[in-house]
Amino acid sequence: MVDWRFGGVVDQGLAAVLGALAGAAATAGGAYLTAHSSITLYRRQTRRDAYRAFLLDADGLSERLNAMIPDSHDAQSLAEPPGTRDALQEVEVVERTLRRAVIDVQLTGTDDIANVAMDILIEIATLRRTIETWWNRPTGTPIPDVEWHSAATSHTHLQEHMVLFGDLARQQV
Repeated sequence: MVDWRFGGVVDQGLAAVLGALAGAAATAGGAYLTAHSSITLYRRQTRRDAYRAFLLDADGLSERLNAMIPDSHDAQSLAEPPGTRDALQEVEVVERTLRRAVIDVQLTGTDDIANVAMDILIEIATLRRTIETWWNRPTGTPIPDVEWHSAATSHTHLQEHMVLFGDLARQQV
């Protein structure tokens, strides 16, 4: 066993050095934990903001597109609702914003949530193009049943993807 005492007195220099090392280690450990906690909190907030912005844009587009889908088969031969072309142009502008929001989701989230975000964007683009083709036909031309059902199914899938996105987002923030 080593005796750190010289003549019965603890070497004060060695004690000072060991005390300083212990204090420095505690300070560095505390600083690391504080920084790590701050970074984690910042990342969670950034992720939550990106997910929220994406979901709000997607939900708004979903509502707008749903309003442009005739309610029943009987309405399929109706003329274009007033303001549809302007509404479709607005949807196109918001869709570009949604594309940027997808990039934010891809940069901040996992592959799972990024894939769902892309699925949502694809469903919205598909619905918009379908509705555009309906209103580019001559006035009074009926919408074929298969196209109406396809649009309704696409909107249902869009809603399902949005629910899945919300579930994944809650797990990650």
